[in-house]
Amino acid sequence: MHHHRNAWLEALSSAEFAALDPWVFINDEESRSQWLAEVRGKLRTVMPDAEIHSILSVGLYTSVERAIQTSPDTKPEDRGQLLIGSSLAFIRRKGIAQIFDEIPGANSYCHGDAMGGRRSHSLQDEYGELISNYSEAIEQEPVFLSEGVVLSDAAMQSQHRLIERIRCLLTFREHQLLRLLVIDAQTPSNISDILGLSAKQIGKIRRNLKLKLAELAGKAGLPAEQVDEYLGSISK
Repeated sequence: MHHHRNAWLEALSSAEFAALDPWVFINDEESRSQWLAEVRGKLRTVMPDAEIHSILSVGLYTSVERAIQTSPDTKPEDRGQLLIGSSLAFIRRKGIAQIFDEIPGANSYCHGDAMGGRRSHSLQDEYGELISNYSEAIEQEPVFLSEGVVLSDAAMQSQHRLIERIRCLLTFREHQLLRLLVIDAQTPSNISDILGLSAKQIGKIRRNLKLKLAELAGKAGLPAEQVDEYLGSISK
């Protein structure tokens, strides 16, 4: 299984492997089928294959890029194991939860979270209550949906939860940018490469994101000086 992809990776020279574009590996036909099989084996959803792959793409790119940068001198016969392993680790650790959040109704608790009260009620249907219970579980214990894996980095888990809480107020690109800046600590130039956008486009998205975050922080009662100090670091 996956012989063609492994053979292709083994045939690369050391320099070619070190300079490998993660998108080429991620979008390989064998890779795509493996990512989809991993997701559908753990999460029941009628979401189209293309949409699942789109949701996972940024995280997969980052995982593969880091694996190559960390181990560029990996033996040819071990390259497949390195890249596949890092990709599957991302899917199991974060990807399943990201896809779950895209299921219709999964963000129905967003405004309830802001109110700070319990989100289920007597008129809520069974599916909505299931979503609510999942949200409540996240509030009490930092566990991702995928195999109940607890994140060792509590700060990252907290960042993930806060970003997902306001996700319904952001555009798709703003949400991607916020995660890349805060959780993955990517530079603007790296983000341009990952998202395939120009520096000017990234700058525009970042400015809009800053305005939204400033408005949310103001409504939450944060001092204006503190907001300016934090958002200033994001806008650089």
